[in-house]
Amino acid sequence: WHLVQVLPIHNKGPTDDPANFRLISLTSIFCKIIEKCIKDLLVSIAPYLG
Repeated sequence: WHLVQVLPIHNKGPTDDPANFRLISLTSIFCKIIEKCIKDLLVSIAPYLG
């Protein structure tokens, strides 16, 4: 359920130079929702754990 697709996006300059690309990651909506729920849970209990 946690598969990420990473795509290179061209910035500027020659396309044959890898330094002219930046990577973006595409995750599923389901994965983002689960990650947010886990984050909210951890943030809410963090003060009690020290």
